[in-house]
Amino acid sequence: MSDIGIISPDCLDSAWPDVAEIIRDKGEELLKTHSPQELFANVLARNYDLWAVTEGDELKLVGFCGWEEHAFKKNYHVVWVGGSGIKLLKKAVAKVEQYACLHGASELTFCGRFGWDRVLKPLGFVPQGRWSKNVETCWKH
Repeated sequence: MSDIGIISPDCLDSAWPDVAEIIRDKGEELLKTHSPQELFANVLARNYDLWAVTEGDELKLVGFCGWEEHAFKKNYHVVWVGGSGIKLLKKAVAKVEQYACLHGASELTFCGRFGWDRVLKPLGFVPQGRWSKNVETCWKH
């Protein structure tokens, strides 16, 4: 059974070693712009949400997300996702989409590699240099 959710900054110290391992193994692109220390600090400061997908006791996927807020709209950005398990990724996308909608996002965007295309297009996302989806109305797809 898999669990999907946001790791509380209060629990970050205990979760970080496993998160850091996934970043080291899968985060080559991420590490071109972010240091692990910067990511840790941004989660602690609540600038990023740290999403985790576990299967049993094993951490399978992690993702860093953040809000972009303006006067009339706010968007939720998935900055990076790493780990393994395409089926788990599809479940996680649905959960993140629901979270974004319920918290008032106008748009959910994914930044990343072109391999996202085969996962996100069937879920209603449109590539625009990034993949985005209007989520003002929950569960539209």
